[in-house]
Amino acid sequence: MNQYQNLLLSMALLLSFSCYAQDEGQDSTGCNFKVYPLPAIGHSPETGTYFGAVALATFRSTPDTNTRESNAKAEFNYSLKNQVIFEVGWNYFSPGERWFSESSFRFSRFPDLFYGYGRDSRDADEVQYNSNRVQIAVNALYQVREKLFIGPMLRFQSYSNINYLDGDSASFIQLSPFTVWGGGLELRKDLRNNLLTPTEGYLSSWRFSLNTTSRSTYLKFQPDQRVYIGDKKLLWANRLYADWNFGDAPPFFDRALLGGDQVVRGIYLGRFRDRMLTTLQTELRWMAFWRIGFTAFGGISDAHPSLDKISIAELKYNAGAGFRFLVDRESNISLRFDYAVASNGQNGFYVAFGEAF
Repeated sequence: MNQYQNLLLSMALLLSFSCYAQDEGQDSTGCNFKVYPLPAIGHSPETGTYFGAVALATFRSTPDTNTRESNAKAEFNYSLKNQVIFEVGWNYFSPGERWFSESSFRFSRFPDLFYGYGRDSRDADEVQYNSNRVQIAVNALYQVREKLFIGPMLRFQSYSNINYLDGDSASFIQLSPFTVWGGGLELRKDLRNNLLTPTEGYLSSWRFSLNTTSRSTYLKFQPDQRVYIGDKKLLWANRLYADWNFGDAPPFFDRALLGGDQVVRGIYLGRFRDRMLTTLQTELRWMAFWRIGFTAFGGISDAHPSLDKISIAELKYNAGAGFRFLVDRESNISLRFDYAVASNGQNGFYVAFGEAF
């Protein structure tokens, strides 16, 4: 069975399981609990084509529809680049949205690429390496005013068993195993109507964390601003995101990484890394007919060593287009297929649940 047949099978299974499970808390709007179990197939520049299994669940903690839907996901994948990835996460609203919690637990055995630091890193400096990775992030936020949440956040990252595979051996000496422990505060104003596929509202998130390793201590500041203008039929989505690190130098894997499915499509995640990243992304989403939609997107980004070193001349540009298949009309969950190109000559094809932002 070829890749496209697998994708069609996945769509069919999604439709079949859209109300796979229900509980006694079902309200008049339909299923209170829905789960989408299916074989997974996807693609990104970092993994290549991958196969596995994914279970995405959406639910409300109460029959009250004023409480937004929560979601949880468990996924296991194996890529054609011999990468093993296991991930569990959730976005949970308690009844009445008194509390909100977001988490991600991820383990991977990951052959990857490293190009050194800075916007001027060269393709010729590429090194291929392997490592074991454990990444954990969790918060618990309390609603202090309408849709305004504040609370603690914790993060943990560990890279171990780092092995040289190929490329510039001089660059490899920069890759050292480290463990990062971090804790801090998040302030979030969240007026989005849906976390997976928003069609209105905005998100204003401000994360501050103090992080430490055996050799360094640094402050990570991550503002994330998203605005959605329009409706389900035609939507203009915008995101301004930054990852700024102050103090000692973070380990190579916890520096600000430019690229990837969630931040800058079209550029390999980590192709450019530095102390700081600033990116502006915009996207036009059009639901054309039935369950079929299309998108066009683009943005500008810079990986820079400090706030005063942002360079307009060194900005990286990305642009692309995508196809959407609406899995669940009520919950507005889509399966997306995106292709993007970037000014540094790279490109990427992505398959995933939900929108990039």
